[in-house]
Amino acid sequence: GTAIANATGTETAPATLPAPASDSRSVSPQLGVYARSFIPQAGPGVLLQPMPTTAAQTAQELFAVVRALDDAGVQEIWVERVPATSDWAGVADRLQRASA
Repeated sequence: GTAIANATGTETAPATLPAPASDSRSVSPQLGVYARSFIPQAGPGVLLQPMPTTAAQTAQELFAVVRALDDAGVQEIWVERVPATSDWAGVADRLQRASA
């Protein structure tokens, strides 16, 4: 399976994500990003998945998104840190468990 990295990492995703090293034999993206922040561009090999703005919506789709990114063949999944509020606590817990 795919490693889930940075699930509790940086506060926001970078504005521009670096493109992973190119390999002409590779057809799948190397990096999956699930974020609430606007990311204006990403290099080839980066698969972006927007995160809903509410905790309830994010909780509902979280594992389906992670599964879809894994099925796409990404090597790592970066998830933007969720707000440290009580309504996001369940999502934060799920992300912590998934990254362990």
